[in-house]
Amino acid sequence: MITSREYVKTRVASIIGTWGAKERIPEGVTMLFFVGAETESAAGIVTDSGSQDDIAKLAKDAGIVDTSMIVVMSDVFDDEYPPVRKNAAMIEHVDAVVAGFENDSIAPTTFQWIFKVDDDAYVNFDALVKFIRKRNPEGY
Repeated sequence: MITSREYVKTRVASIIGTWGAKERIPEGVTMLFFVGAETESAAGIVTDSGSQDDIAKLAKDAGIVDTSMIVVMSDVFDDEYPPVRKNAAMIEHVDAVVAGFENDSIAPTTFQWIFKVDDDAYVNFDALVKFIRKRNPEGY
């Protein structure tokens, strides 16, 4: 899910508190939240974007226990608009995550589908799973 630091406390927290709660995510589904690096301050101060402390703070603000659900893309600024490079960076990061699972013989799963969603959408997992189970992932 593509989001921004601005919406972690609101949109992401709402998702985690409703349809994105751990107990509502179907088995075999991995949900990740992608944010960009903090924008450079006017004073030129370098931030700790992507550090463990940064990720822990973002997770805490959203009510996320598993910090691995937060992916900080340090190669794009979070408030870039339109978010073309941010979306492209997310695809590159997802590709790396998928490759990591596929190259790990003890990984719990491999991916058949990837579903990109924005932080202002609602996902009905039951309907989504029902829909994709009727389709063959080969060729899509």
